[in-house]
Parts: sequence; structure tokens; C-alpha cells
Amino acid sequence: MQHTTDFVQRWGSAVQATRYYHGNLIIACFYLSGYGESMGRPSEKGMCTDAETNMTYIRSRTDIDQKNIWVYGESLGGAVALYFTEKFESEIRGLILENTFTSLIDMIKYVHPLLDPLRLLSRNKWLSLKRVGCLRLPLLFLSGEEDEFVPPNMMSELFEASASEQKKLVRFPGGTHNNTWRIEGFFQSVADFISCNGDISTNSEPRPQTMTKLT
Repeated sequence: MQHTTDFVQRWGSAVQATRYYHGNLIIACFYLSGYGESMGRPSEKGMCTDAETNMTYIRSRTDIDQKNIWVYGESLGGAVALYFTEKFESEIRGLILENTFTSLIDMIKYVHPLLDPLRLLSRNKWLSLKRVGCLRLPLLFLSGEEDEFVPPNMMSELFEASASEQKKLVRFPGGTHNNTWRIEGFFQSVADFISCNGDISTNSEPRPQTMTKLT
């Protein structure tokens, strides 16, 4: 799930994202309402509708392995990805979150402390911390330690709140909000996560929870 306008640039093109799988990977990138080339105004309700529409499209694609769907979300896209995964968890193999916040109201308090008394009036809440606690599927958290927009400790909170027994937090020293993907080891972490959890239906024992710091 993506809310920025530079997804292809951020991922170094589809080649960068798929080279670990020799091209055996389909990337379905969806811009959310009000972002990129999508029409409309951004809202939580609208983006949740976007997510459901996207799933309808994915289900219609005969070239997509319906038993091997992975979800990725960055920043606000991570909040949408959490909604998407919670709603369709039985159809999702795993979830990857990059520099995502615990909730929009927490971000309001962090960015604009003086507006904190008004946070409960916001129609857009994005309660990611609550949602992540409901998920049992494999989860990968990718956190830039120099994120200047979303406090890195929010990623730690999401990791700790996750109920998954197959979760991993990877920290990237020097990673900012928008350039964590450029840090060495980013794509390898994603590839390793997918490879390790690629056949979770046959696992007799859950893998341990892990936290990794790339230096």
C-alpha cells in the first residue's frame, strides 16, 4: 500500500524488488485516494474502501498465486496495510511494515502537541497498535533509526504489541523516513523474511520472535 508519488523510485524499480526471486514475483502497487494519480480526497474511510477494491482486483487475476500473497506498507500505507491484512488475514501469507505509526492520533500529539486536546475529534484515527495485536500471521517490521517523521519507538511499540509468534524487527542505522530502503540489507531482509515464511502451513513449531539491528 503506497501513499507517496515516488514508489517506483523508492523501490529502485521492480527489478530491484524482484531480483532476489529471479523475476518470480508480481508487484501490485496501488495508490490511495488523493495520492499519486488517484482521484478523490484522502480519508480513512475512503482508503479502507480502496483496500477492499484492491483485493477484489487481486482475486480477479489468474496469474497471481492466491495462496502466496504478501502485503507491504510504508508510513500511512502501513496503516492501510494493517487494515487490509486484518480484514483478509486468511488470504494473506505475511505482512511487511516500514516506518509506520501506532495511530494517527498519536502522530497528532507528536507533531502538533498543542492540538492534542482535539485529537479525539479527528475522523481519521488509524488505530494501528490495536490492529497489529489481532494479527497472527508472520510480520516483518523495518525501522529507520533516523526517521525524522515517525518516531522509531512507534515501530518498536507495534512490534511489541504484535500477537504473532513469527515476527521480526529490523533496525537500520542511518535510515530516515524516506530512504530506509536505500540502506544496505533492506531488500535482503525482505527476501529472507519471505523465504523463511514461504511455506508456513507445514511448520510444526513457530519460529521465535526476533529483533535485528543492521550495522
